[in-house]
Amino acid sequence: MIAEYLPYLGLAGFLLSMLVLGCAGLYALPRRPRTPPHNAEGGGMTLLFDGDRILDATAAGRAFLAALPPGGPGDWHRFFAWAKSSYGDEASPLQDLKSAGVVQIGPAADSGLVLRGEWRSGLQHLTLVSPEAAQCQHADAAAARLRDSELARLRAIIEALPLPLWSEDPREGIVTSVNSAYDSLLPEHIRERPAARRGWPPPPVIPPGSKDGALLTVGSGTGARRWRLRRLAVPGPPVRLALPAEESPEGEDAMNAFVRTLALTFAGLPIGLAVFAPSGELRLFNPALADLTTLPVEFLAARPRLSVLLDELRHRNMLPEPRDYPAWRARIASIGSEEALGYEEIWPLPDGQTFQVAGHSPAPGAITLLIHDISHEVSRSRRLRTDLALGQSVLDAMEEAVIVFSASGDVLLSNSAYDRLWHQNISESLTLHRIGTICAAWRAQSTPDPLWPEVERWLQRPERRDPLDGMIRRKDGRALRLHLKHLPGDAVLVTFRSPPTAPTSNAAPTRRPRSRASPAG
Repeated sequence: MIAEYLPYLGLAGFLLSMLVLGCAGLYALPRRPRTPPHNAEGGGMTLLFDGDRILDATAAGRAFLAALPPGGPGDWHRFFAWAKSSYGDEASPLQDLKSAGVVQIGPAADSGLVLRGEWRSGLQHLTLVSPEAAQCQHADAAAARLRDSELARLRAIIEALPLPLWSEDPREGIVTSVNSAYDSLLPEHIRERPAARRGWPPPPVIPPGSKDGALLTVGSGTGARRWRLRRLAVPGPPVRLALPAEESPEGEDAMNAFVRTLALTFAGLPIGLAVFAPSGELRLFNPALADLTTLPVEFLAARPRLSVLLDELRHRNMLPEPRDYPAWRARIASIGSEEALGYEEIWPLPDGQTFQVAGHSPAPGAITLLIHDISHEVSRSRRLRTDLALGQSVLDAMEEAVIVFSASGDVLLSNSAYDRLWHQNISESLTLHRIGTICAAWRAQSTPDPLWPEVERWLQRPERRDPLDGMIRRKDGRALRLHLKHLPGDAVLVTFRSPPTAPTSNAAPTRRPRSRASPAG
């Protein structure tokens, strides 16, 4: 009876191979990227760490790491020692990058480089770029978080599969990664041990190197089950799947349930999926692909080739218009070649939509395309940037000098009047300014006054306080009224304004123009 489901098994293997590549690794394995680290082509230096050891780096990053002084227990300690000497205390958050999420420090006084650290998919991504390039990387942060979220979902699907899935090293004869279903096949006395005492690699439940399609029995007595092995067409170390081989109604029901689970999983994904066979025609697509691209289901069901599908998308204005369309189309069609490293691009469409498109080859000659509609995220980012620019413009239009501190004592924002008054350039500086540094600059440019110690105590005490007002005088003779008050979120607003000048007795009275909306007198 199992022979009736062999076509479904091939489909399941093909889908799972795509998932395994998308997840970039299974449980208990360090994840190694198949493509160069982010910004590999951007001219910066990028290093990818997994804990204390270096996983990957651009050519410039490897040369930089090799030039660092030796010493310390690992590559990370050598890099952090350099960062500490170049950036001082600003480099401390790199030690806890997992909690911080994203850290950007610099530029360094000696090299002028900005160091950006990001915790992504359990790895430390560190990039050294010029200040100009660092500004451009902020636009990609939202898209990177979306990609990580989708990869986490795919990894969860692999882990939740009810069938054993594992990879192995046939030369060493060991299992290198497993999912939970494989873990459940281990002997009971091993499963009962705490994870820290199990050791790695686990004992092979199914002998590594077993032939594809082999029938094996796992367990003994009433708990024995027969499994049929399948090797997935995934580049790199072999990835295997065990399918139930019982020729019984229970085994048939389990197989049908597994096929239904796969179909429902891909049908419910909001990302458009298109899988092209090595022969070139479309073999698999989900409803989201038709919804996003407006392609008719009948057209997709006819199994068009990738070039035909791209031509139809262009005809429907669902593609960006590149300068050289034939060359651009050929580049996407070459994803299935062994030399290709994959494809990823943002498609801004004529109707205002924005697609994020990624492609890779799950098997030699095969191509998988993923199309994600990120229009909402892009428009939200644009609105946020517009709102921030508008808010800064409003502040800059104010005559009084304004500066705002966070609850932790960092400068959040200031206006141009403040920069002119205190001869600072906080709004355009990448340096992190603190309350103590700012207060010292105020005192250095002002005449001695007993109000300054009170101002510093007011700013550095964490509890909420009543507003504080006072008069100070700068060394250039100007008198200023100082006002401090709390804002929501425990932020603190500080303003400086010139006191109103009393009119002289011989000054001519100033007539105020009457508003058009005022009643006639």
